Amino acid sequence: MSARVFLPIFVLSLGFSSVATSEISECLTTKSPENQLQCGITQDFAKSEQLLNSTYNKVLTDLASRQEFGNERNFVLENMRSRLRISQRSWLYFRESQCELEAFGLLATQHTTATYIVCQTAANNARANELDTYFEKFKANSAKQ
Repeated sequence: MSARVFLPIFVLSLGFSSVATSEISECLTTKSPENQLQCGITQDFAKSEQLLNSTYNKVLTDLASRQEFGNERNFVLENMRSRLRISQRSWLYFRESQCELEAFGLLATQHTTATYIVCQTAANNARANELDTYFEKFKANSAKQ
């Protein structure tokens, strides 16, 4: 199997199922296998950033929407929103540091940038899932009260 055939299959096997067919086609039309790989990784990272941001904003918006005029729970909800913001900022710092460390191990290779982006993509997807789980637990606990 030639490198031109192997790399696009490799890119698709990395879990890029969320990438639209037209975007995959766009990546496959680039000339070199390295550019194809970089294109796929970059597109998947953009999707993970979008997912993370939308999930984070969904949780913040829901916490804000639960506040009611004159309700003593407003303090608790605002405190939760503040802690979520602090947590997210800390997590972003952790993600950057962790992925830099992971890529640093490959400093002498050409795959350092790809490793860094793949690390960030995986971290974004995991964090979005974590925030979604938090959001669902919060909604379930709020419904009980």
